[in-house]
Amino acid sequence: MYICEIIHIKLLIQRGIEIFCIYRPPKCSYDETKKLLKYISSILNPNVLIYGDFNIPKINWDSMDSDNELGQLLIDFCSQNEIHQHIKENTRDSSILDLVFTKPKNLIENYNISAPFSTSDHNMISFILNIKFHRELKSKKYTRSFSHKNTENLKKYTSSINWKYILETKFTTNDKYNNITQNLVSALNYAIPLQTLNLIIRNSYPKKIKILQARKLAIHQSLRKNPINNNLKLQYRFISKELKKNIKSYNEEKISQTINKGGNAIHKFIRQKFKLNNKIPNLISEDNKIHMNIKDKCKLLANTFSKYFQLKEFDKNFTPRQTTRERLEDIEFDILTVENILENLPNKKL
Repeated sequence: MYICEIIHIKLLIQRGIEIFCIYRPPKCSYDETKKLLKYISSILNPNVLIYGDFNIPKINWDSMDSDNELGQLLIDFCSQNEIHQHIKENTRDSSILDLVFTKPKNLIENYNISAPFSTSDHNMISFILNIKFHRELKSKKYTRSFSHKNTENLKKYTSSINWKYILETKFTTNDKYNNITQNLVSALNYAIPLQTLNLIIRNSYPKKIKILQARKLAIHQSLRKNPINNNLKLQYRFISKELKKNIKSYNEEKISQTINKGGNAIHKFIRQKFKLNNKIPNLISEDNKIHMNIKDKCKLLANTFSKYFQLKEFDKNFTPRQTTRERLEDIEFDILTVENILENLPNKKL
């Protein structure tokens, strides 16, 4: 997209770290480099690691100055985003071409520049990513499945309770109330027990998919006992493909049913599916200045739109052109004909 090669990785850990590996070719223009940095700025988060071959020499990273516009562009990118550049030694001949940027500064430690790896003519840079992994167990969410079968079981259970005896054995209003609620909760736990939310969702699949899931699990367990059995591997591959195909078909059918409910259902589906992000990306004004502040971006958009959405004064003496299109004027119909036509139209629910 920007004549550059970019690999973007997002570590889904507690801190949430964005990692960019970039190769910027020497012939990449100033405008394309600006677009590259603008793109990176628009998706940065508080923890970011950017490294790669930028091919922008002649930058003094100690004093943060440069005698060329590409170098100054990179320095401005660092200062505007509060990003620190670590490499201060030559990485290819007498130039610093390979750079490592981090935010915050202590995101990496113990970086080292060593001899080129394999056939590369660039020195190798190694460092330690300063992160700690904390595995957090997600608390399970419980709910009840109020299916027709479960509600029927609840009715049978509550009808078998001797409510008269329960009320007669307690004398105060509070005791009667507590006894009734305790029995109702017990009935609910017996007939419709709490289940984890993911189990409820899994149970919503049709019978065919449940059978495929059970077969896949059985083959998987057999494979764990006999991992070199090629026949089991083939069966597992086949059943996985079949299960994936059926789940995809089931989900597509559910989506179709949701969309066919009408306009509001379509809008709700789009919001949930795409999780629209209303954040304004970084903008470049006509003077080639990058705007990252939300107020500056809003002001720039307002000024741009105002040029094209101004009220225009029209000539009061303006007369529209006379249309020469032919019109049908010899059609005759009565109310009964219209009524019969409307009655025979198909009943389409929107």
